[in-house]
Amino acid sequence: FKNEANSSGGAIETDDGGLNVLNTRFEENKSGSDGGAIYNSFSAVTIIGSEFADNTADSSGGAVYNSYSMLIDGSTFTENDSTSDGGAIYNSEVMLVLDTTLSANRAQGDGGAVYNSTDATFDNCTISNNVSGTDGAGGEGGGIYNSDHLFVRSSTISGNRSEEDD
Repeated sequence: FKNEANSSGGAIETDDGGLNVLNTRFEENKSGSDGGAIYNSFSAVTIIGSEFADNTADSSGGAVYNSYSMLIDGSTFTENDSTSDGGAIYNSEVMLVLDTTLSANRAQGDGGAVYNSTDATFDNCTISNNVSGTDGAGGEGGGIYNSDHLFVRSSTISGNRSEEDD
């Protein structure tokens, strides 16, 4: 997918009904609001074996903006950007992430790779070289910004950073 939307979801916007993404590449998608590649509200989302690279959101969730339950397994998120929170993923509902790599993602706000405001689990994941606060105003959570329950197991989190206020 290579698309651009003036509103949410550069490639896909879903509202009710569910979304299954299998072995798909989302590259250079752009949204004028949330979710550079995917915007999801009120639908269960499953993403398996997929790649998200160079997607951009003019708000939150450089690759994916999620406000319902979501499972991500065996996927990669690389060099995605948001002008607000969650360089790769903005999540506000239950999320399970397995065997997934999130690297070199950037958020101008909080959560260089992931902004999470509810329950999230990361198992056997690599979260590396992500940056928050890239607009010079400062940001929190170079790898993950979390404001609720977070469980991390058998994962590598390294080389992430939060930029200082100018």
